[in-house]
Amino acid sequence: MNNQVFSHVTCDYYSRHYELNPTFTNGLPVTIYAECSPNGSGMNGHYYALDLYFSADGIAVRDFITGVSFGEGQMDKRHLDEAIDNWVGVIVSDEFFPGYVKDYIRKEKIWENILNNKFLDEKNDTE
Repeated sequence: MNNQVFSHVTCDYYSRHYELNPTFTNGLPVTIYAECSPNGSGMNGHYYALDLYFSADGIAVRDFITGVSFGEGQMDKRHLDEAIDNWVGVIVSDEFFPGYVKDYIRKEKIWENILNNKFLDEKNDTE
């Protein structure tokens, strides 16, 4: 690719999406996004870096959960999937995760109200 806007493009990201059981999230649809890549910084001497995000209740904005590093060397797809599944399971099964979801929805609704009010205020100013 020859594009002057980009200085570098990393192509070796691997992504998995998980739909959580609504009984675990008080009936809300929640999606977990796992993004895995080679650990370029070499953090903790591990081969992979994994960042976890989530979105809930039809809100398109993803919220960062955590980042971890793992793996002593390169893994085949089956072992990589197992490791990612394990990390997602550990993080999401934490007793505090449903509270994160609730706070996320509250935060996003506050932002939505602020932006809607700002838009309405600006619209009224131009009339």
